[in-house]
Amino acid sequence: MEVRVRDKRQPGYCWQDNELIDVFQPIVGAIGVAVYVNLTRAAYGESRVTYTVRKLADTMGPGTGRTSVWRSLRVLEHVGVLRLIKGKGSGESICELCNLKDAAEALGAVYNSRRTSFALPEERIAAERAKVEALLRATQGKKPVKAVPDCVPQRDTNNEGKFAAPEAPRDTSGSKRDACVPLCAAPSNECEKEERKEIPPTPQGGWRKSLRLRVDKPHRSTPQPSRDSG
Repeated sequence: MEVRVRDKRQPGYCWQDNELIDVFQPIVGAIGVAVYVNLTRAAYGESRVTYTVRKLADTMGPGTGRTSVWRSLRVLEHVGVLRLIKGKGSGESICELCNLKDAAEALGAVYNSRRTSFALPEERIAAERAKVEALLRATQGKKPVKAVPDCVPQRDTNNEGKFAAPEAPRDTSGSKRDACVPLCAAPSNECEKEERKEIPPTPQGGWRKSLRLRVDKPHRSTPQPSRDSG
C-alpha cells in the first residue's frame, strides 16, 4: 500500500503550533510535549477536554507512569500552556487549552519572521528550566537546591591589611622599660640566705660506725640436739 503525503484538505489529523517545539519543548521536556499532544488529540478541535491521569498514562503506552503524567500536567500549567480544573473525587477533570502564541509571548518570547514562530533567548530558557526543576523537586517533597557560585574567590593577601584589626599603640616611654627586671640578674644577699638550707650535722662515724658493729659482731649459731641422745 502506497503511503500518501499529508494533505490539508483531508480531515482526521491533529495539528500543533510551532511554539510547542520552538519555545516550550526545551522547558517542559519530551514527556510534557507528549502529554500535551494527547490532550489536543482528545479535544477534537475544542478548547476544553476531559481527562483522567490514569487514561492519559494508559494512552501513552508502557513506560509512562501516572506520577510522571501528573507532574507533567503541573509543569504545563506552570508555563501557561493549559489550565486545569480538578473534578470531584476520582472523576474526570477538565483541561482548558491555551493559545500557545500568547503563552510564549507572556514568557518573553520574540517573534521570528524567518521561522514564522516565537522564540526564547537561551538565558530565558535556562531561567524557566530552573523554575521547572524547582517545581518538580517540590512535588517530590525535596528541598530546593542551593545555588553554587561558578568560581570561588581566592584569598587576596594584598588587601589583608585593609580589613585587619588595628594594633594597639606601643608604649616607647622609659617608665615601663625601667620597671622590667631581667630574670638572669645576680641574686642579692637576702636571696642567698633564703636559698640556703640548714642541714643537720651528721654524727661522727655515722653509718660507718654501725657498719663496723655489724661486721665485727661474731655470729652465734644455735646448738642443735644430737641424734644419738636418748
